[in-house]
Amino acid sequence: MSIYVLPASMALLVSIVVFVAALQGRKKAESNTFCIMIFMFICLSVCEVLSAFEFFKGDRFLYLVKAYYLAALCGLSSILTYSLHVAREKSNKGLWLIHFFTLTLSCLVLFTDTVIKGIQPLGYTQTAIKGELYVLFQVFSLIGLVLIIAVLMRGYIRHKDHMMQIRCSYTLLALLPLVITCLVILVIMALGYKVNAVLFMPIVHVAFMLITLVGESEHQITDIRRFMPYSAERHTSNEIMEIFSSFARDEISYRDGVSEIERLLVLHKYQKNGGNASATAELMKMPRSSLYSIFHRLGIETDAKTKD
Repeated sequence: MSIYVLPASMALLVSIVVFVAALQGRKKAESNTFCIMIFMFICLSVCEVLSAFEFFKGDRFLYLVKAYYLAALCGLSSILTYSLHVAREKSNKGLWLIHFFTLTLSCLVLFTDTVIKGIQPLGYTQTAIKGELYVLFQVFSLIGLVLIIAVLMRGYIRHKDHMMQIRCSYTLLALLPLVITCLVILVIMALGYKVNAVLFMPIVHVAFMLITLVGESEHQITDIRRFMPYSAERHTSNEIMEIFSSFARDEISYRDGVSEIERLLVLHKYQKNGGNASATAELMKMPRSSLYSIFHRLGIETDAKTKD
């Protein structure tokens, strides 16, 4: 067993937890791309754990290395697709082109020796021997990484909506350690040095997911917020479910149940906007006077300092 087992196992565990939460919370295309991206992280982590535990030895290790490269290609494609969704970029032709090159390179990796022609020892584990077309993998990875940064930066600049800028900036911040690490590894390998990504990639995978979860706890970046412990969405959802359960048990009347649910919904929006009534009214698409009437009717107390 190599020293790589700890970061690889940690990355696998975190990826599975986030993937399960994402599956429960997915409601739209952006969430689907997020789930696919995390699934590719799981595949990478599985390969890293198998490598660390030395389940494959000798020539059989070559299949594991090829599987790792395949997961890396699909992972890069899924990250780029996710970035396009976050930035609200509609480029179907571009996506088809990305998927075409990903599929072509994946076939070359799996069924030929032109990209990876063998393995050789490197420290506690083994690494790939480059084939004559390995440069295609390097070029594709380099272009993909640059595009990820460019797409998110363009989304931040192009969109004037504050929430969209937050989503783009948090996603860029979360992906930056991963992108920089991959770029550094590509440069080092292009200079002729041997490097094993198994030690570094699990760490940046975990960093990406932790930064994403921090962003999710403050802003709704994806659709998994209501499944995160201690989130405002989960707290409100649990309270609404409790009201429904009380109504089903005939413990409260229909009118009281509707009134209490309305109070929770309005209060949730009000607290989410930091007690700013003007911002809450704008978000709920109603005049501020109408919002104050709802507050009065539902018995919601507001701080006079935050009403404007």
